[in-house]
Amino acid sequence: MNLGADQVRTDLAGADALIAAEESAVAHMNEDHREALSLYATALAGMPPGDWRTTGLDPEGIDLAAGDLTTRVPFPERIVEPGRLRFVLKTLADEARGKSLTASDAKTSATRKTY
Repeated sequence: MNLGADQVRTDLAGADALIAAEESAVAHMNEDHREALSLYATALAGMPPGDWRTTGLDPEGIDLAAGDLTTRVPFPERIVEPGRLRFVLKTLADEARGKSLTASDAKTSATRKTY
């Protein structure tokens, strides 16, 4: 598949504050929110369990890696401020936890036998 530059380039206009905060946000997520990163990868991106870490973020999403695996979780909206980033990451974690619980409940129901 051939992609044009406009299909892979992220518009950073107006996102100076987010870009300035990227390094510290990535470090914070990797140090304090590994469970959330794993949930993003597995529940939202459909990736297998692993030692998921964030490798970067931009106004449109967060990049994750575990060994040779990589994935990207898009944000539900364009983010340009660090404060909004915190809110969106929390919202994504809540969504991922909900999906993870739903999948776990479905698996439990499927293995339960009715007599």
